Amino acid sequence: MIRCVMIPHAPNQVRTVEQLASYVEAFWSKEKRNFQKRLDIPGLLTAAMKILEDDRARGIPVRNWRSLEWALRHAEKVSRAQRLVLRKAIREAALRAARAPKQDALGERIEKVTARRPDITELELLELLKAEKGLGLIVDVHGGVISFKNGKRDKASPISGLRNRLSRTKKKLRRPRPR
Repeated sequence: MIRCVMIPHAPNQVRTVEQLASYVEAFWSKEKRNFQKRLDIPGLLTAAMKILEDDRARGIPVRNWRSLEWALRHAEKVSRAQRLVLRKAIREAALRAARAPKQDALGERIEKVTARRPDITELELLELLKAEKGLGLIVDVHGGVISFKNGKRDKASPISGLRNRLSRTKKKLRRPRPR
């Protein structure tokens, strides 16, 4: 009777032939379940068959062809990797979209005014905003700062930046819109 058996990848507790037989039986039982699960995944069998067809098309002898089990396992790994890459690409696109500059309420108001009066100057716009003080959007205009409501929060913008906001808005409105 053989006392000690060395099997690669077998757990250290395999000491007798009976334990080895038990280990091998459990291993192949698990492999059979995995094989059935892979067959039930839509599209995986088709991908595996393409892998096997590739072996045939390249003229590889039949005895050297990869097994269906290997092709299914490989197709599953590739499928999983593609899903991970897709998830990562979606996540990165969402992060870029979140970092994109958003226009505040004052910028939207300047855009509406400029759409109606494209030739408006910085001083005329400032006078218009002063006239709108206390009517909703504009809270106050004093000390070189325009205070306004941006959603639920109060925000402040320097009057010196009004020229840049106005020129950006005019440039945006002159640009032809894509159809």
